[in-house]
Amino acid sequence: VLHNDPTGLLAGGCAGSGIGYAADASHFSSCGARIHNSLALQLVSHQNVSYPRRQGVHVGPNETTTVAWSDSNSVSLHLNGSNARAFAASVFPAGEDGARLTDGRTHHVRIQYSRPQVYVFTNRAATPAFVTSVDLPAIGAVDADGLSWVGFTASTGLASMDVDLLDFAFCQHVGCTAD
Repeated sequence: VLHNDPTGLLAGGCAGSGIGYAADASHFSSCGARIHNSLALQLVSHQNVSYPRRQGVHVGPNETTTVAWSDSNSVSLHLNGSNARAFAASVFPAGEDGARLTDGRTHHVRIQYSRPQVYVFTNRAATPAFVTSVDLPAIGAVDADGLSWVGFTASTGLASMDVDLLDFAFCQHVGCTAD
C-alpha cells in the first residue's frame, strides 16, 4: 500500500475482507476503517465470498440465492481504501510451468511508476501483467514534496495461509534499480 493518509503510521483498514487497508464490504461487517489517499496492490490467492446467499423465511421468491465469488489467483490495484472493485486487474500469469499463488513456490512482483503510468510485473516477466494510468498526486497519495508512506498488510478472512515477504527494495530516482 502506498498512501498519504492523514493518520500516517496509524493508517489501517479492516481485518478479514478489508485485508488491512480497505473497508470491510462484506454483508455482515460494520467495520468502515480504510487507508485514505492510497494505491494498493492486492494479490488474491483463493476465492472469497463477495456476496453471501440470503437464507431463511425472509428470502423473497424472486430474490437470488446464489453466492457471488471473487476472483482467485489474481493481481489488482485498488484506490483509496476500497477493494470492492479493482481499478485494474489481471490473472496472475500462469506461464509455462502453471504457477499459481498457492503452489508453495516463491513469486515476484515488481511495480514501476512513471507518472502517470503504473506497470505491474509478475514472476520476473519482461512484459507487465498490466499497465494503467494513476496520477498519484491527483488521488492524494503523495504529499506536497512527492513523498508517501509504503507498507504491507495481509489477511485471508476465515481461511489461513502462510505468506512470507522475502525481499523488498525501493528505488525513487530515474535510472536506479531496485534489484
